[in-house]
Amino acid sequence: MRSDRSFNRGAWLLLLLATVAFVATDFVRHPFEGVQPGIAAAPSHGLTLWIPGTDADSAPASVTAAAARALNRRGAPVSSHVVPGGSASAIVALLDADRGFDNALLAVNTGTLADLERDEHGPALPGTPEQAARAATLLREAKPVALLADDTLVLVTDSQSHVHSLGQVITSLRRNPGHLVFGIGIDAWSRTALGAFVDAVHAPGHVPYRVLPSGSAAAISTGGDSADVVVAPRAELRSSAVLRRLRILAQSDAGPALRDGSGAVPRLGDVLGREAPISDAHRWIALVAPPSTTAAEVRALAARIRTMTEQPSWHATLRTLGLGEPPHVAVGPFIARAERGDRALARAASHVAQAAPDER
Repeated sequence: MRSDRSFNRGAWLLLLLATVAFVATDFVRHPFEGVQPGIAAAPSHGLTLWIPGTDADSAPASVTAAAARALNRRGAPVSSHVVPGGSASAIVALLDADRGFDNALLAVNTGTLADLERDEHGPALPGTPEQAARAATLLREAKPVALLADDTLVLVTDSQSHVHSLGQVITSLRRNPGHLVFGIGIDAWSRTALGAFVDAVHAPGHVPYRVLPSGSAAAISTGGDSADVVVAPRAELRSSAVLRRLRILAQSDAGPALRDGSGAVPRLGDVLGREAPISDAHRWIALVAPPSTTAAEVRALAARIRTMTEQPSWHATLRTLGLGEPPHVAVGPFIARAERGDRALARAASHVAQAAPDER
């Protein structure tokens, strides 16, 4: 009996050693690489819509979450998650063929392009320009899937403000660039849009601006340390309490048309000329797939999302978020044109983009 027990223990020991050796050999061949630093583990099944951390509290994040809810169904789950960090790190984490996840789409918008332009060509920490350049390349190689929404750039002021029209703003900028203080969001695109507007007006000097919390009623108040005019995406000012206090001075030519109590809102292109880059500034929101995604997979995803965006319920969701319906255009060429347009905006804004805010 004792010899039988010894034999069994010896057999189990040999089996255990063989198993350990096999696992070790297999690990050398196929090492576990883990998830990327700063990103949560991807879901093991279903489709995931990712949004960069810098967009977490913005309209693009709200649209992405709404799209995930609308697309989610039994047997084909869809969820939305945030990639901690900026646009460049999110693109590299999600779109790099050697590091990205399967069944993942990345939500990008006009601000994504502005972030990459700023990080690649503006003052930055060591390594940032290289990461931004890599991200820009990956984004160009990504497979465009669908457009989810569109947003209009607006110039607004408080309804009780001494500023009553776009013409008054232009005259003030040309006569005394430091007289009006502009308010913008913390994002790179809002700052670029302000600079492009100032460039189109031909203001003879730097224009003061203040970074303000997006969508805040205090951001457009005319009292205290506020801004006289705010340059922002329309959706960031969608709160009804805020809108009641607003006077919309102008909107970009692109994006959904707006109306106020006096009728159609003036278009920047009608006043500044449609050749001015600012006239085409708007914030679109799109989904792109990793470059490794097959053409058949892209077609299937695009058809599924297009069915959703054509539903009246999706149009109602966009109205609730202060957004317009996505343009009915080919996604790939649209994003390529948008990238060229963003570079034009950045060039036009270069002489004011780094101007220090005026401490009133």
